[in-house]
Amino acid sequence: ARLVREIHQAGLMHGCLFPKHLFLSRPPSESPDSTWQMDAVIIDLEKTRRFVLRRHECLRDLYVLWRRLKGWQHDEWRQFLAVYRDADAQSAEVSQWLKELEARAARKRR
Repeated sequence: ARLVREIHQAGLMHGCLFPKHLFLSRPPSESPDSTWQMDAVIIDLEKTRRFVLRRHECLRDLYVLWRRLKGWQHDEWRQFLAVYRDADAQSAEVSQWLKELEARAARKRR
């Protein structure tokens, strides 16, 4: 979520943000008590382009990921969006983004 946020903050849209384009790895930790952190890489950047309408393009990128990650539950998306927006998971901002993704999914199902 942080990496996607960084790309979007740079004014770029991936264009086809599929799960298979995201690679995560957990580096070995020095201590079993230390909190673990993932390294993330996004591939297939040749379709990346500049934004025209920032929020619309961000939602479009996130919706592609939303559509492909069918196994994720509502709470997992809420946590992802909280990290993406650097906000509390229960915040109105995260709820609004979640609502917009759900609305887009409902429109696409029609």
